This record gives sequence, structure tokens and C-alpha cells, in this order.
Amino acid sequence: MEMIEIPHLLNFRDFSACHRKDNTLLPANVFARSDNPAFLDEKEIAALKKRGLTTIVDLRRHHECAVRPDYLVGRPGFCHHHIVMNEEPYLSFNRSVEPADIAAAYYSKLSVSAQGIAAVFRIFAAAKDGVLFHCESGKDRTGTIAILLLLLHDIMDEDIAEDYRLSYDRMYDNDHPALLADPTLIPMKETVSCFLQLFRRDFLCCDDYFLSIGLTAEELTGIRMKYGE
Repeated sequence: MEMIEIPHLLNFRDFSACHRKDNTLLPANVFARSDNPAFLDEKEIAALKKRGLTTIVDLRRHHECAVRPDYLVGRPGFCHHHIVMNEEPYLSFNRSVEPADIAAAYYSKLSVSAQGIAAVFRIFAAAKDGVLFHCESGKDRTGTIAILLLLLHDIMDEDIAEDYRLSYDRMYDNDHPALLADPTLIPMKETVSCFLQLFRRDFLCCDDYFLSIGLTAEELTGIRMKYGE
């Protein structure tokens, strides 16, 4: 879904183009992902409110927040949460990498950042309105949360992979510095395929992962119910 009225969010989208395995589409404006909303204007803030995306979850490290604050912090009408996925750099390579390498790095965060991931999904379960979650570029930490969220809603693998790949279109088309600085980390569908292989090697279903990090069945039901399931 193209959200052209928020031009200062280059990597912004909801999940209304994603098909469940029963071939139904997810409704719009329930969950959305983006890069850091550091430069929004008043018109764009009003557009987020109109869409009901007023619960904000910032996944960045403390020093990132200090350097480029989220412009929605303290804004009337918004409920802002700061959940650090991991204080260490999310991805760090000193060599050329393949999609399988990036997938393995993402997958390792499911245990390293389990506490933070559980906190994020508890916010998802408790939110009374639409949720916008973001990191800095909206690609890696945000991408990992998006994969888990879409798994929870039984989305087709192809659509999970395509949602991840869309960061390439949004960021490269706009010369986003996060990708231009490190072209080895280009978001490709193969990365998600490798991630899902690792995930399904260890968990029979996505609920098993969420339960293992401390979420309850009731919380998982609460998240699913936001899409009318």
C-alpha cells in the first residue's frame, strides 16, 4: 500500500498487500513499519493520526535516539514506547556476505534479543489503536519484527519475503544512506527464505517461539484479533 502523504518516511508501509495462506488480505492501518520518523511535518503527523497509527514503538539503541530523536516522542495523541532490541550493533560483518549470512544474523537476535522482542509484542497485544514500529532505516530490526508479526498472522512466505524486499525499492530509489553505506546488506527475498528455514528447523509453529520467550496464549490471541481473526 503506497502512503504518498508521508514523504519523510521513505521506508513506510502497512501490511495490507500481504495474503494469508487462506488467500485473504490483511486490513490496512493495523500495523505499519517505517524508518525513523525524525523529520515529519504537521501534515504528516495528522496523516498518521487519521490512519489511527498512534502507538509508536522505537526499536533503536539509546545513542541512536540521542543523535536523531523520534519526532513523535511527547506528541499529543501518540503513545510512544522505546524498546531496545539490542545495544550491540544489529548487524556487523567484516567480509562479503550472502543472504544466508544476514538471515543467520537476524535469527541469532531471536535469542539474544528475546526480552526486547517479547516486550514489543506485549505492546502490540495491549495497543488500543494502530501500531507503527521502526528502527533507524526500517530494514533490519524492523524487518525482523515484521517477519515475526507476519508469521503470527499466517502470511504466505512469498509475501513475507516481498515485504522485506520492498525496503530495497523504498531506500535505493531515495538514495537512503543506510543502504548506500553498506551495499552488502541489500534486502533480498532469499534472506527471508533462509531465515524461515532456520526458524522452522527449531519451531514447529510460530507460537512455540513466542511462548518460549514468555508471551502468553492470550497475548498472541490479542495480537491476532487486531486483524479480526
